[in-house]
Amino acid sequence: KRGRGVDTVAEKFKGQLQFLLDKLGAGRCWFVRCIKPNQQQKSDLAEADFILSQLRCGGVLEALRIQKMGWPVCAKYGDVLIQYSALLSFKRIDRKEEVEACTNLLEACRIKRELYCLGKTKLFMKEEAQAQLNDELKVVWKEAADVLEPYLVATLRRLAFADVVEAARQITPYVRCRCEGMWWRERREAAAVLKAALLQADVRKGYADKKGAIGVLSRHFRTHLRHSAYARAILAKRKREERAERKEDGRSSSPLLPPASPTLRRQDDSIVTVMTSTSPAESPSQSPPAHSPAAVGGGERRSSGIGSGSSEPSTRSGLLARSMPKRVSFSSAEMEAVGKVGEEGGGEEEGGSSDED
Repeated sequence: KRGRGVDTVAEKFKGQLQFLLDKLGAGRCWFVRCIKPNQQQKSDLAEADFILSQLRCGGVLEALRIQKMGWPVCAKYGDVLIQYSALLSFKRIDRKEEVEACTNLLEACRIKRELYCLGKTKLFMKEEAQAQLNDELKVVWKEAADVLEPYLVATLRRLAFADVVEAARQITPYVRCRCEGMWWRERREAAAVLKAALLQADVRKGYADKKGAIGVLSRHFRTHLRHSAYARAILAKRKREERAERKEDGRSSSPLLPPASPTLRRQDDSIVTVMTSTSPAESPSQSPPAHSPAAVGGGERRSSGIGSGSSEPSTRSGLLARSMPKRVSFSSAEMEAVGKVGEEGGGEEEGGSSDED
């Protein structure tokens, strides 16, 4: 007596056989044939004659011919409707109406009745019917593409333009900042150039002012030097005149000395004679100073000659000497100095007039 929980060998074999049948039924049968590409057993080398002979000997071509004679194309109604839905009107189809929808599809494409067969769950067709359906689908796709292409291009351009606008919006602050930076950089450079130019102008103006002040000071200094030289020349002239008067008075007082020479000869044999005339009325006022030898001698002679006849010639000669024009001589160095001073004075006057103009 067997227990309920005990499995026999026959039951176990039966269960394994059923599992194998279920697995085979769930799978799809494929005809697989191993074909050798060449006899040398090399890769990437195919011999067409050798491959065709294997296909013929293996019965593959015959199997294809037999399959082509039947219904080589088979598909479920739902798959057919999904694949060729572009050929139908845009409406929802119920599963119960799939067979009717497939029939309408085939009739709309003008496919002959002998090229397809309606099964319980699948549609069987020949290759001609499938090719005709594919041709109709390509025509519909082409028409749809012609209609959708402008809209698609416009949409893509709008999207691209929107991207450009967004990029411009994002980059505008950076561009403005860069432009502002460049503007400020150029402004700083221009300010530096202007500052240097103004500094140079100030330096030139200061130099011109200093140069003008130096010119004015030099003119005044040269004028002062000329005046000083002229004053020294006048003083020297007066001293020489006094010295000459004293000599003349001394010579006139002594009868043995010859009269003074009316001219004075330079070292370069040039004669310089300065004539100064004195009137008899002014002669008493131009008498030599009291401390001079002529005045002292004259006084002595006058005092000693009162009432005597010997003093008359000396007195007469003194009067004649005073009434005659006096000759005052300058040395060559003094004359050259006075000439240079005169030339400088004339040049400065011309330069001053030109500066004033």
